[in-house]
Amino acid sequence: MLLKSEKVRNNFCIWATEVLNGLRDMPAYLRYSKLITLSKTSKQEVDIEKTRPILVSSHITKILEKAIVAKLGSLDSSLLKVGDY
Repeated sequence: MLLKSEKVRNNFCIWATEVLNGLRDMPAYLRYSKLITLSKTSKQEVDIEKTRPILVSSHITKILEKAIVAKLGSLDSSLLKVGDY
């Protein structure tokens, strides 16, 4: 959708910038994600230890997450430092 129209792309960029700067709230339906588990084996009945969680979120949320990580990276934030947790 963002590739089809420059007007739509510009409007999205303005909206995303306003959300990231706290000038506008993100709609509630975009803040929710669904956690599902996928089996590591092909069996019908699976032990919980043999699954891996996947978080399904909207494309817009993923774009905003990447923008936030890029902004934190440009600020040399300690939030992105790797270490033992």
